[in-house]
Amino acid sequence: MVKIDLHIHSALSACAENIMSPGRIMAHARKAGVQMLAITDHNASANLYAARHCAQHHGLKLIPGIEVCTREEVHLLALFDSFADVDEFQQFIDKQLPELENLPDIYGYQVIYDKHDKIIDIDHRLRQAGIHISLEDTITKIHEYHGIAIPAHVMRPKFSVTSQLGFIDPESGFDLVEIAAPRWRREAHHLGEKICGFTAIPNSDAHFLDDVGRTAFELPRLPENLVELIELLASEKSTLG
Repeated sequence: MVKIDLHIHSALSACAENIMSPGRIMAHARKAGVQMLAITDHNASANLYAARHCAQHHGLKLIPGIEVCTREEVHLLALFDSFADVDEFQQFIDKQLPELENLPDIYGYQVIYDKHDKIIDIDHRLRQAGIHISLEDTITKIHEYHGIAIPAHVMRPKFSVTSQLGFIDPESGFDLVEIAAPRWRREAHHLGEKICGFTAIPNSDAHFLDDVGRTAFELPRLPENLVELIELLASEKSTLG
């Protein structure tokens, strides 16, 4: 079985601990038995190339991603097979993000690492703000760049599709939906369940090293790409890791 965690923050997310470097994340993921993972920082992707190098070093498959905050302040995971696609999507996000400066004393630092876990820069632009584009248009743009769109922690009382919009639209174009790890465990959800017609998954949403891989799901084999990942999730009876 292959253990997968598709929602992990590096130190580039202001709300994550500053020691969440790519190398440390990969080391903890490997220790936790994770074989496929996604780095999904808030409206940002600057740590992905260092993460790719570190993932290769540890024999892990990295899915490049971004956690977008839409105009409605819905958190939406955007995952891609191609680094070229995530780069283009990042350029789109940067054009739609308000020109505001991060306040590290309030939100935390946004730290950029190299592949050797050395701090090389600090991102001073406020990344946690909502972009100027709606949820619907963001989903369309993710698909335009060959990615998949997953609303994060859909039942959470803040920054979720239900908290911000009040419901999950079956016609929204989501590829999967994510249930936050505590709720998944508390309500004894099972992989393969559907919410409004969408396959539900858990992820760690790790902001701290010890949380990497703590909540993940398992598939019988490593998917070749995101299309196969969705197909396996829709067809296989799998277990919570």
